[in-house]
Amino acid sequence: MDSECKSQLHERVPVIDFEGFDGPNREKIRREIAEACESWGFFQLCNHGLHQDLMRRVKDVSKEFFYLPEEEKMKVKVKPGVIQGWSHPSLAASASKLTANSTEYYHNLFKPLREDVVPLNPPTFGITWIEYAEQIQALAENVLALISESLNVPSDTLTKRMRGPTDSPYLANKVNYYPPRKDTVDPLGVPSHSDPTAITFLLADDEAGLEVKKDDKWMPINPIENAFIVNVGDQLEILSNGRFPSVDHRGLPSKNPEHERLSLAIFYSANMKCVVGPLEELLDESHPPLYSACTFEEYMAKFAARGLDGKTGIASRQIKQE
Repeated sequence: MDSECKSQLHERVPVIDFEGFDGPNREKIRREIAEACESWGFFQLCNHGLHQDLMRRVKDVSKEFFYLPEEEKMKVKVKPGVIQGWSHPSLAASASKLTANSTEYYHNLFKPLREDVVPLNPPTFGITWIEYAEQIQALAENVLALISESLNVPSDTLTKRMRGPTDSPYLANKVNYYPPRKDTVDPLGVPSHSDPTAITFLLADDEAGLEVKKDDKWMPINPIENAFIVNVGDQLEILSNGRFPSVDHRGLPSKNPEHERLSLAIFYSANMKCVVGPLEELLDESHPPLYSACTFEEYMAKFAARGLDGKTGIASRQIKQE
């Protein structure tokens, strides 16, 4: 067991030990995840089963990419009207609202894979990220099984809904790179937002910078080594009919201007063609739907047009209650 991984559910972002989730500890872990999702929308997950070697390799190959000369990274740059690829603050304004006022990053789809923006350099970038994304998908579906059980529906309910008729979820990454800074004036980061997807698994380095909004205060998350920072996205809030709300969060550079910072996120959500609305099993006369349904493709299009702007995306789907 990791030394920092004793389950904690108190004043800080909860820490949950995932060891034994498929055995005698399942009910305890299920309750802890449900409580964390309800009260914080965030938790750190330890002893999750992913090999530390793979986690190290995906960090290393990502740093190698960001260290490349700009002309090499430009080969997979974000193009106008598209959000996948490499982006730098100098390019952001001409691309889309999602890239504006943001730090340097790389973003791609893995299900379905966008091969045209997979860098050829470093040579192992694509194969390493594909292997990593597959492992995160399996972990995400194990966590979603426990969340389904917390909603008193069969454990495969959420994954079936999100896999849809193609039996494949939406899986994407976003790697944010915060380089050392020459000055501390208005450093670029990632603006306040909630994730438009269902659930996010973030692998951070040892430099803190992620903050979550709790009771109108920004709370820093100090990453635990080899743990994942997991958060609820808009689609899970909708599917759970508001029980598990997504949460505003933002990314900042290291407080030490001489230090770089790297964060690697995998987003799991519904297939683009899936219609996402509150689970029918949760609705009755006393519990009407709180959100209107739409395809994930439609939701993402509006999110991209709006940009990173708090929880305005999900607010647009809320149904006024009389």
